[in-house]
Amino acid sequence: MYRKHVSVSLVCIVCVVSTFVSAAHGAGSLNRPSTAAGPLARLNKPLIPGMKTLPGLPTASPLGLISPRLSNAALIAQKGGLRTPAGRLSGIGVLSPRVSPVVALFSTPPKTPQAGMMYGLTILSPRAAVLFAMLQGARGMTAGLR
Repeated sequence: MYRKHVSVSLVCIVCVVSTFVSAAHGAGSLNRPSTAAGPLARLNKPLIPGMKTLPGLPTASPLGLISPRLSNAALIAQKGGLRTPAGRLSGIGVLSPRVSPVVALFSTPPKTPQAGMMYGLTILSPRAAVLFAMLQGARGMTAGLR
């Protein structure tokens, strides 16, 4: 059990350090906008081009499906650092992916009922919300082929 905790801790440390080092060398610090935020940024891209997610939610990407916290950590650098509202919501999402949608609901209420439902689904299960967003994007992608 002890070895498992140590190895998981080491993997997390390597991911976080590689993100910070890559961001420092490639595009600046966490407080400046960045287009290259390291190896996590590549996994954090949506599979369907042009697909956007709501602020405070993990991206509809493979990283968001595997680990919503790491997705939010990569979003901090991608959204412009901790000085932007979207970056701060992503920072809250690193601490708890279920609290970030609650904060987003109160700070900027959703404009559509569908967005409100997505926030509610994220509060229940962040991974289920990411999977739902990915399936919804795939459905929209096939609609243009008809």
